[in-house]
Amino acid sequence: MDFVKAFTAHVNDRLAADNGFRTEDVMEAFRTVGHRPELLWTIVRQVALELGQAPNLGELLAKGALNVQASFWAEYEGEYALLSTIQKAVLEIMAIRCTDQRPLAPFAEKTIQEIAKIARALGSDITPTAQSIQAALEALREKGIIWRSGRGAYTLEDSGMADWLISLQDEYRNAP
Repeated sequence: MDFVKAFTAHVNDRLAADNGFRTEDVMEAFRTVGHRPELLWTIVRQVALELGQAPNLGELLAKGALNVQASFWAEYEGEYALLSTIQKAVLEIMAIRCTDQRPLAPFAEKTIQEIAKIARALGSDITPTAQSIQAALEALREKGIIWRSGRGAYTLEDSGMADWLISLQDEYRNAP
């Protein structure tokens, strides 16, 4: 939030007094584009310099952020489609942990059970093991989808993928 406040003030200082962004709108756009400052700057620059007038800056900013998000989500969908079931299950658990801001304990019994549950929901009857989870983590790391910050500490390369995976899970839960 501190970044967004400073960023909004910086941008608004360069705009006409009656043509500024609201911090709340900038924060929502920042969240939508996966907390990527360079994407936020691109959208803000386009909206402020090419498209916007004060009454609808927030709306234009939201639309621009959603367009960027849709592009990334299409990329995530393509990457996800190429993964094995166990890789998908591990990735979904990582997304949940990322969203909850909890570290992944990939070999804890509870985590293995959660991965097995997701794998079953994805149509697999294979029970994950510590070895298959380790192989899935290594494959995801080699594909550049996750990174290992230390021994046994893994995280998503792009937090936007967590948002996409959570939205995907929500779709499955709400499907008829």
